[in-house]
Amino acid sequence: FSSRFCVDDDLGPHNRICLITPANQYMHLPVPLPGEHQADNCAVALAAINHLKQTEPGLVDTSLYRGLANTKVPGRMEMVWKQPRIIVDGAHNPVAINALMRGMGSHVPYDSMICIFGCCEDKDVDTMLESLAIGGDKIIFTAAEDQARAVDPQELKKRFMDIRGKVCQTARNIKQALEIAASAASRDDLICVTGSFYLVGETKAHLESLQQQRNRTADS
Repeated sequence: FSSRFCVDDDLGPHNRICLITPANQYMHLPVPLPGEHQADNCAVALAAINHLKQTEPGLVDTSLYRGLANTKVPGRMEMVWKQPRIIVDGAHNPVAINALMRGMGSHVPYDSMICIFGCCEDKDVDTMLESLAIGGDKIIFTAAEDQARAVDPQELKKRFMDIRGKVCQTARNIKQALEIAASAASRDDLICVTGSFYLVGETKAHLESLQQQRNRTADS
């Protein structure tokens, strides 16, 4: 198994993998999801399907390629707003946050990244904050309103400043956090909401409501 990062006109920045098994060779297949870790996940999925093909002759490569091309995972490096650009990712542990911060720079070009972060109290919070500081140029801490186990944003701010000494701020909810981020973002900046799928869900719901309001205004 091997993987490489590449850029082309059709797919933009993406990974390609090569996987050789005793029965098949899958060469230079584009990985449908961004991030180095998704290349590994794709290879594991291909290896599992290759094993199943030994007992399920109906599994053909054309279906496999079609399935790969159509693979999407909501809430994983998902672009949900275009101006300013807003990406959501439900990374909720240190490994996932680290993979997100590494993947952002290569797959989504930007000048500066504003991270909106909130997480639950049962997580390895300090390690997540250390990884967050690697990629985030500006950090806004908030909490999902429907999650009783969410860490208080002021507590996140204190712990983050103890760890990194980096300037950060808080917002009482995702609506306020997005307003702060949008006011600070330039055209080539990126806003990333992460730390919790609860927070991702509230972000998407808020932006969908905002878009509906804009549509109604445009139609009136």
